[in-house]
Amino acid sequence: MRERRNNETVILKKFNNSQGISKHFLDELKSNQHCYVLNRHIIRTYGFTKDPNSDDYILVMQYASGGDLHKYLREQFTNITWDKRKISILWQIAKGLETIHNAKFIHRDFHSGNICSSYFSKDYNSIELEFDIGIKSSNILGTKRNLEELEIDSYGNSGKHIKIEST
Repeated sequence: MRERRNNETVILKKFNNSQGISKHFLDELKSNQHCYVLNRHIIRTYGFTKDPNSDDYILVMQYASGGDLHKYLREQFTNITWDKRKISILWQIAKGLETIHNAKFIHRDFHSGNICSSYFSKDYNSIELEFDIGIKSSNILGTKRNLEELEIDSYGNSGKHIKIEST
Protein backbone atom coordinates (compact mmCIF):
# COMPACT_ATOMS: atom_id res chain seq x y z
CA MET A 1 0.00 0.00 0.00
CA ARG A 2 1.32 3.44 -0.86
CA GLU A 3 0.48 6.87 0.44
CA ARG A 4 1.33 9.90 -1.66
CA ARG A 5 2.11 13.33 -0.36
CA ASN A 6 2.66 15.78 -3.17
CA ASN A 7 4.78 18.88 -2.99
CA GLU A 8 5.51 18.55 0.70
CA THR A 9 8.80 19.99 1.89
CA VAL A 10 10.65 17.80 4.36
CA ILE A 11 13.89 17.95 6.31
CA LEU A 12 16.44 15.22 5.82
CA LYS A 13 18.60 14.72 8.90
CA LYS A 14 21.60 12.48 8.20
CA PHE A 15 23.39 10.49 10.91
CA ASN A 16 27.03 9.95 9.94
CA ASN A 17 28.58 6.58 10.76
CA SER A 18 25.18 5.07 11.52
CA GLN A 19 25.60 1.88 9.45
CA GLY A 20 25.71 -0.35 12.53
CA ILE A 21 22.64 1.21 14.07
CA SER A 22 21.23 -0.43 17.17
CA LYS A 23 17.75 -1.69 17.91
CA HIS A 24 17.62 1.05 20.57
CA PHE A 25 17.93 3.71 17.84
CA LEU A 26 15.10 2.16 15.83
CA ASP A 27 12.96 1.96 18.97
CA GLU A 28 13.58 5.68 19.54
CA LEU A 29 12.35 6.39 16.01
CA LYS A 30 9.17 4.48 16.80
CA SER A 31 8.78 6.42 20.04
CA ASN A 32 8.87 9.69 18.13
CA GLN A 33 6.02 8.54 15.91
CA HIS A 34 4.10 7.35 18.98
CA CYS A 35 4.48 10.75 20.68
CA TYR A 36 3.45 12.58 17.50
CA VAL A 37 0.24 10.56 17.32
CA LEU A 38 -0.53 11.52 20.93
CA ASN A 39 0.12 15.23 20.49
CA ARG A 40 0.75 17.49 17.53
CA HIS A 41 3.30 19.54 19.49
CA ILE A 42 6.01 17.11 18.36
CA ILE A 43 7.81 17.42 15.02
CA ARG A 44 6.51 14.61 12.86
CA THR A 45 8.92 11.93 11.73
CA TYR A 46 7.75 10.32 8.50
CA GLY A 47 10.33 7.56 8.64
CA PHE A 48 13.87 6.96 7.58
CA THR A 49 15.88 5.91 4.58
CA LYS A 50 19.52 5.20 3.85
CA ASP A 51 22.11 7.15 1.93
CA PRO A 52 22.90 4.86 -1.02
CA ASN A 53 26.56 5.94 -1.04
CA SER A 54 27.46 5.68 2.65
CA ASP A 55 24.68 3.43 4.01
CA ASP A 56 24.10 6.03 6.75
CA TYR A 57 20.56 6.49 8.03
CA ILE A 58 18.61 9.61 7.11
CA LEU A 59 15.63 10.70 9.17
CA VAL A 60 12.76 12.25 7.16
CA MET A 61 10.98 14.88 9.22
CA GLN A 62 8.29 17.53 9.01
CA TYR A 63 9.61 20.87 7.80
CA ALA A 64 8.94 23.66 10.29
CA SER A 65 8.80 26.66 7.98
CA GLY A 66 8.60 29.15 10.85
CA GLY A 67 12.09 28.30 12.02
CA ASP A 68 13.18 27.85 15.60
CA LEU A 69 12.18 29.63 18.79
CA HIS A 70 15.66 31.01 19.42
CA LYS A 71 15.64 32.99 16.18
CA TYR A 72 12.03 34.09 16.64
CA LEU A 73 12.62 35.43 20.15
CA ARG A 74 15.86 37.12 19.17
CA GLU A 75 14.00 39.02 16.45
CA GLN A 76 10.57 39.54 18.05
CA PHE A 77 10.89 39.40 21.86
CA THR A 78 10.15 43.09 22.43
CA ASN A 79 7.26 43.01 19.95
CA ILE A 80 5.29 40.20 21.55
CA THR A 81 3.32 40.41 24.79
CA TRP A 82 3.11 38.11 27.78
CA ASP A 83 -0.68 38.10 27.86
CA LYS A 84 -1.07 36.30 24.54
CA ARG A 85 2.08 35.34 22.70
CA LYS A 86 4.66 34.39 25.31
CA ILE A 87 2.20 32.48 27.50
CA SER A 88 0.90 30.63 24.44
CA ILE A 89 4.42 29.64 23.40
CA LEU A 90 5.21 28.38 26.93
CA TRP A 91 1.95 26.42 27.08
CA GLN A 92 2.65 24.69 23.75
CA ILE A 93 6.19 23.79 24.83
CA ALA A 94 4.82 22.38 28.10
CA LYS A 95 2.25 20.27 26.20
CA GLY A 96 4.98 18.81 24.00
CA LEU A 97 7.18 17.98 27.00
CA GLU A 98 4.20 16.53 28.85
CA THR A 99 3.51 14.20 25.93
CA ILE A 100 7.11 13.03 25.83
CA HIS A 101 7.28 12.49 29.60
CA ASN A 102 3.90 10.74 29.80
CA ALA A 103 5.18 8.29 27.18
CA LYS A 104 8.12 7.63 29.56
CA PHE A 105 10.72 9.37 27.41
CA ILE A 106 12.95 12.36 27.99
CA HIS A 107 14.04 15.05 25.57
CA ARG A 108 17.82 14.74 25.48
CA ASP A 109 18.68 18.07 23.92
CA PHE A 110 16.08 20.61 25.05
CA HIS A 111 16.92 24.17 23.97
CA SER A 112 15.31 26.97 21.98
CA GLY A 113 17.01 25.81 18.77
CA ASN A 114 15.10 22.50 19.00
CA ILE A 115 11.75 24.20 19.47
CA CYS A 116 10.42 24.77 15.99
CA SER A 117 7.33 26.28 14.49
CA SER A 118 5.30 25.66 11.41
CA TYR A 119 4.73 29.39 11.51
CA PHE A 120 5.07 32.35 13.82
CA SER A 121 2.74 35.28 13.38
CA LYS A 122 1.60 38.26 15.36
CA ASP A 123 -1.60 36.54 16.43
CA TYR A 124 -0.88 32.82 16.45
CA ASN A 125 1.93 30.32 16.43
CA SER A 126 2.27 26.58 16.21
CA ILE A 127 5.10 25.16 18.31
CA GLU A 128 6.57 21.68 17.92
CA LEU A 129 9.47 20.05 19.76
CA GLU A 130 12.15 18.32 17.75
CA PHE A 131 12.44 14.90 19.35
CA ASP A 132 16.08 14.05 20.11
CA ILE A 133 16.59 10.38 19.42
CA GLY A 134 19.83 9.96 21.29
CA ILE A 135 22.32 9.81 18.41
CA LYS A 136 24.09 12.98 17.46
CA SER A 137 23.12 13.99 13.97
CA SER A 138 25.87 15.23 11.77
CA ASN A 139 24.03 17.61 9.54
CA ILE A 140 20.81 18.62 7.94
CA LEU A 141 20.87 17.89 4.25
CA GLY A 142 18.34 20.52 3.37
CA THR A 143 15.05 22.06 4.22
CA LYS A 144 13.94 22.91 0.72
CA ARG A 145 15.50 20.17 -1.31
CA ASN A 146 14.01 18.94 -4.55
CA LEU A 147 13.26 15.27 -4.08
CA GLU A 148 12.55 13.16 -7.12
CA GLU A 149 11.25 10.14 -5.26
CA LEU A 150 12.24 9.17 -1.77
CA GLU A 151 11.29 5.73 -0.53
CA ILE A 152 10.93 5.63 3.21
CA ASP A 153 10.77 2.59 5.45
CA SER A 154 8.42 4.16 7.91
CA TYR A 155 8.18 2.76 11.41
CA GLY A 156 5.00 3.67 13.17
CA ASN A 157 3.25 4.05 9.85
CA SER A 158 1.69 0.58 9.64
CA GLY A 159 4.48 -0.64 7.39
CA LYS A 160 3.31 1.55 4.52
CA HIS A 161 5.83 3.15 2.22
CA ILE A 162 5.40 6.87 1.79
CA LYS A 163 6.50 8.59 -1.36
CA ILE A 164 7.12 12.28 -0.90
CA GLU A 165 7.60 14.35 -4.02
CA SER A 166 8.66 17.97 -3.98
CA THR A 167 9.05 20.43 -6.79
